[in-house]
Amino acid sequence: MISLYLLLPLARAYARHSGLDDDPGALAARLRARLELAPWWARAYFAAGALFVRFAAPFLYLGRPATFAGLTADDRENLLGRLQRDGRPAARAAFLGVKTMLAVTVYGRPHGA
Repeated sequence: MISLYLLLPLARAYARHSGLDDDPGALAARLRARLELAPWWARAYFAAGALFVRFAAPFLYLGRPATFAGLTADDRENLLGRLQRDGRPAARAAFLGVKTMLAVTVYGRPHGA
């Protein structure tokens, strides 16, 4: 499932940024379970959003080529804030879709618990 491989590095970086040291295997299993519940078009949407947040957004908003995971904590916080407040609907929609999936996965209870 391509969306899992695009979202998982971002989910790990988001969890670390949030101060949650989660077992990587458990996080991957929870993310996989959440994605399996989503229809194909939603998984494609999450994958496109993950590509944008992981690779394009740091360059567009911070002016340097970097990945989200490679940013400092202050730069990640700055980037997340700028994406959330962006006036362009496409950029904000891409970010909010990914943010919703990650928040549910990182903070939510495991599926079936």
